[in-house]
Amino acid sequence: ETQAVQLPPPLVWKESATPEVVQLTMNLMSLYRPNRSLVIGVFTGLALIGVSSVTDPRGIVVGLEYPDLVHYWEKIGIKHAQRAGIMNRIQIRSVEGIERSLQKLAAYEPNAFDFILLDDVKKSNYLDDYEHSVRLLRNGGLLIITDALFNGAVLDGPDHISPDAKVVQAMNSRIKSDPRVTSSLLPFAGGTWVIVRK
Repeated sequence: ETQAVQLPPPLVWKESATPEVVQLTMNLMSLYRPNRSLVIGVFTGLALIGVSSVTDPRGIVVGLEYPDLVHYWEKIGIKHAQRAGIMNRIQIRSVEGIERSLQKLAAYEPNAFDFILLDDVKKSNYLDDYEHSVRLLRNGGLLIITDALFNGAVLDGPDHISPDAKVVQAMNSRIKSDPRVTSSLLPFAGGTWVIVRK
């Protein structure tokens, strides 16, 4: 149901984290058993539910979403989270845009999260989202970033590349040269970064 929802333009199904990325994330998280997790971009809740199901039962999962998109979570995701018995560890923050919420979190709670999934629908925020995410991760913490190849658009030539694809491209370059992390870019589901904070 989280994947079958009909979306108005310009949103598309691909804006949601894909099931294979969620499965990979859950497998990696099962090795970590994180206590504090962060999901940047909730949408219908597929990734949030997956992350919450493998976060420590006494832990917390913070989900950030835009005010105009949180109704997808409220309509679809909540009932599945309730059925799974994991609502007690989920905290949704959607009174302001993701960029503001994330900036505040990074300022007031640095090194506070064991795990972060970055799946912001606004790819124009990806470089800033990445920087905030690294600040929020504890040493040894795990960061997964979805859609890092932006449907192949990051490979477009300079005359054809979109502004959003340029931001994703800049983020990828930053990750490759960032001494704070070790990282691997997996070429599936639109490109998936697996990053560990040193």
